[in-house]
Amino acid sequence: MLALSSLVAGAVLAVVEPPEPSGGTQIICNVVPLGGIKPDMDTIATVIQKRLVGAGLDGALVDAAGTDLVVVEVPTTDAAVLKRVRHLIWSAGTGRFELRVVADPKADRDAVTEWGKTGKAPEGWHEYSLEKKGSDAEGITLETLLIRDDPELTGKDVARVAVVIHEEERWINAFGKANVDIYYKDEGVLPRVIRENDGRRLAVIVGDIRGKDGRLVHLGKLYSAPEISGPGETITTIWGGLTQEEAENLKIILEAGQLSLFVRPLMEREIPPW
Repeated sequence: MLALSSLVAGAVLAVVEPPEPSGGTQIICNVVPLGGIKPDMDTIATVIQKRLVGAGLDGALVDAAGTDLVVVEVPTTDAAVLKRVRHLIWSAGTGRFELRVVADPKADRDAVTEWGKTGKAPEGWHEYSLEKKGSDAEGITLETLLIRDDPELTGKDVARVAVVIHEEERWINAFGKANVDIYYKDEGVLPRVIRENDGRRLAVIVGDIRGKDGRLVHLGKLYSAPEISGPGETITTIWGGLTQEEAENLKIILEAGQLSLFVRPLMEREIPPW
């Protein structure tokens, strides 16, 4: 329909054809209670909103409903986009970033010895598995590490996050298609952590949940635990076979802030065009 105009009291009023009606998708989630934590529903909705906006879904709406429900509406029914939305809402977990110490066989001999004898992590430590992606022929291997519970650095220490895309085959073979660099507010904080821990490996863990008493009640994902190259390191690099999309999603999650609890899907339905 063409736009119409009429002259009224010397003014031109434009009657514009409204946009084509478009639908979308509504996703209802609930917050999983854990560790005696009372969920801050408004904060949870805000963090999820930031994740979706970070992925380019500016038209997404996220609202808290009651004491444990979150309603998400996105202006799309595209399967690929919805797959990413689901990942950013719940598969990514809480987004809690922690940099923690990996046990050293010499420096942490008692803890490592107990772990080896009993097969269980001693008090103050937890066992994590680190995925190592090789070529298609090599598949995925796991490295099991004993990691101290107390974090050295957290998301509060992070200034910004950057994604580095590798184009040269030698870098892709060594580090994957992309890596994520974490910069800290204080450039001296990471060298201090390295010095105080005698150059031990530092593990990047995203998605842990801590109860009201600060104890771990849910283990997140161990993303990276590289050897320390020197005492002067000022950034933490997460690498290990990340695709470009995985790296970009991780950047979005870290920048959006952390959830105190994680959410799970209850219902998903298509919203008809208005």
